[in-house]
Amino acid sequence: INPDLLYESLENLILTLQHNVDHAEEQIDYLAGIYRYSLINRHKELISLEEELQAAQQLINLLNYKYQNQLNLLNSIKNTHEIQLIPGSILVTLDSIVRNTLISKQSPLVVRLYLEEGDEYLVLQHTINDRLQLHKESLQAFVRLQRAYTFFSENPFVQVKAGKENYIKFPLVQVPTDEPVSTHE
Repeated sequence: INPDLLYESLENLILTLQHNVDHAEEQIDYLAGIYRYSLINRHKELISLEEELQAAQQLINLLNYKYQNQLNLLNSIKNTHEIQLIPGSILVTLDSIVRNTLISKQSPLVVRLYLEEGDEYLVLQHTINDRLQLHKESLQAFVRLQRAYTFFSENPFVQVKAGKENYIKFPLVQVPTDEPVSTHE
């Protein structure tokens, strides 16, 4: 559970309540959805990308109140229910990206999600626009997430900065099936 997100959301909610009660209710719904997702899935080892993206969209919607709709997550993956991730992977990564990136109307944040050729990695890509002072807690959460992936994949969880682009690559987790292998003799 991310206390910085909670406090910032509550502060934003106070400002919104003064101007638009309907928007304040939406913010509460988004915040509740994010924390509900975290609580429901905290004991699961893996979750589908589809479920993770639903929570990620709630986070984007919530943060867009603060950043005046300058955040966007573009997904080009079709079979999101087939891909497994550690719960909170996209949320932690998006939080780290947002907290460490300058965002404005002149420099909106567009995060692209796609499968790398060869289908070994799920990639989150965005343009680099680093803040002068980085948010340490979000970077530490990101490092913990990197470490967690070592238990599920032989491929490393990597972050590559190339030119003006940042590529965060999640190794695809192979879930063994419990179905017996049939042999024909």
